[in-house]
Amino acid sequence: MDVERTEECLVLSDREQQTLAAVCDTLIPGAPPALADRIATVLSTTGNPRDLSEFRQALRLLGSPLGAGFTHGHFAAFHVLTRSAREEALRRWAVHPLPLLRQAFQAFKRLAGFLFWSDPTLAPWGDMEYTGATAAECSQSLLTPALPPPDGAAFDAIVIGSGAGGGVAAAELARRGLQVLVLEKGPFVPEDQLGEGEARGMERLYLDRGMTATRDLSVAILAGSCVGGGTLVNWTACIAPPAELRAEWEQEGLTGLGSTAFQECVDEVWSRLGVHSDLSVSKPESSAGRLLAGCRELGYHAAELPRNVLDCGEDCGFCAYGCKVGAKRSTARTFLSDAAARGAAIVPDAEVRRVLVERGSVTGVEAVIGGRTLFLRAPRVILAAGAIASPAILLRSGLSNPNIGRHLHLHPVAAVLGRYSEEVRPWSGRLLPAYSRQFARRDGPFGFLLEVAPAHPGLGALATPWYSGDRYRQDLLEMKHLGVFIVLVRDRDGGRVTVDSHGRYRVDYRVSSHDKGNLLDGQSEAIQVHAAAGANRVVTLHSTLNSLDDVTPASAARFAARSRALPSGPNQLPMFSAHQMGSCRMGASPRTAVAGPDGRVFGVQGLYVADASAFPSASGVNPMITIMSLANWVSKQIV
Repeated sequence: MDVERTEECLVLSDREQQTLAAVCDTLIPGAPPALADRIATVLSTTGNPRDLSEFRQALRLLGSPLGAGFTHGHFAAFHVLTRSAREEALRRWAVHPLPLLRQAFQAFKRLAGFLFWSDPTLAPWGDMEYTGATAAECSQSLLTPALPPPDGAAFDAIVIGSGAGGGVAAAELARRGLQVLVLEKGPFVPEDQLGEGEARGMERLYLDRGMTATRDLSVAILAGSCVGGGTLVNWTACIAPPAELRAEWEQEGLTGLGSTAFQECVDEVWSRLGVHSDLSVSKPESSAGRLLAGCRELGYHAAELPRNVLDCGEDCGFCAYGCKVGAKRSTARTFLSDAAARGAAIVPDAEVRRVLVERGSVTGVEAVIGGRTLFLRAPRVILAAGAIASPAILLRSGLSNPNIGRHLHLHPVAAVLGRYSEEVRPWSGRLLPAYSRQFARRDGPFGFLLEVAPAHPGLGALATPWYSGDRYRQDLLEMKHLGVFIVLVRDRDGGRVTVDSHGRYRVDYRVSSHDKGNLLDGQSEAIQVHAAAGANRVVTLHSTLNSLDDVTPASAARFAARSRALPSGPNQLPMFSAHQMGSCRMGASPRTAVAGPDGRVFGVQGLYVADASAFPSASGVNPMITIMSLANWVSKQIV
């Protein structure tokens, strides 16, 4: 399938523009008209024709007196209603029985909230005592990107993607003497340009500017798209693949994962990243300190996480937007630099459309670099573009294995907010230094972890429930008192990645009743951990107002039970994903998998998968070390 490269521009009619401006002013009282223009610009650069069409349909429905009357009870165009009537209308959409109206509300709220609160020229950062980007001294990048190769250039191996899987694969293949080309869809951002703030970081370093989501918007997806991939923007949690996971995957046909040889792959990754545990990282007043205190009060497991960060004296809280001081050991600072030192070429802004296959063997790739379509040759291609892009490339390449794109796992996440009397400042300090695995295997091999999440104003606005403009603003102005606990579920049941007629990926995923049960149980536990840690207010993210102000162990238990009974379908309880896995999974047979135990794609000689898409099932833990270890294992078997 050829990718049709079209640039869609969201051009709104005067009535649609009026309606969107009124929606922004309702969500965020006093929002300038420029916010509506910015939303249109972002949608034009990240949306596809279907998304743009649905967005305009929602605006037309609100702008039509008849449509508005049937959906929220006021038979008048949205922009002429009083503020209270407009707020009532949006509240009805937020909890409407029709899923498409809830979806439209979330689209409006997430876009307006993030774009306003992440912008220092718009958001009242001074009132919330948020200072924005760190002023730390910048380090120098260890990596220099290469120029695009000429059309028809030949290499020993082409690696698609430069994140956890691609970086390790490139280093190992270059170490063995191969001439390696790494093609990365995202940009190369020098370290002295990192840490410039949330809005800039999300725009340059994340897939779709951080606006990726499942087709129905029920799960917001965060995925790195830059040189270094997810390793440049992740929260630095390092958990080795658990022994029980390795045993489970061996039963799925990945023979050798329990061996000394695979453990050596893990150890090599661990050592190169400089992973270590710092038992002094969790200040008592931080989100991590609160999680540790609450879990220990309840007698739950609680521990500080090893991290791949060295000599970090800043604790600036901007790890999710790249480390400008060079302390985070991303692939750009480790494996990619190793590969480049051995002659590998790392080319950014290079989108691979498809792999080229002739007579059952891979011969190279078709890529777009600098607006030019290039055909690049290699007898080995290693696919490591991530669990969303990797299956899309295989589908566009015409491969017929029905498992391509299936079995997608997302580790769905729900958040619970706790307000504390003392300042927590969830945007500051070291990211994700603590967790609890008390419930990791509460349901056989399935369950959830309790972790903490950083929250800068834009991400905070994206997650914070909206019940009225004034309440929304006040909740965000009090962010400095919030501790954010997240429930990370090991999902048993998966979704699917497909491509549309233009070759663009689509993510279809619905949290199953089984997995939702674990998520809601985790939400209940997070509520009670907040209470045990001393929170004076606890809030879930339901679209229905749901908070507890008189927090005691007994009231928290009742609140947890009440929260569990609230509607939690698509866009009724917002969920998130930072881990995408399994959509090109490895296994023993093409009947159930895309690639064999050595990572080679069934039916194509020389084509391998070496990223999280190769996981036979969800890892159940933060996956970076597992991805790297598996990529190391696969790469050693290629040559």
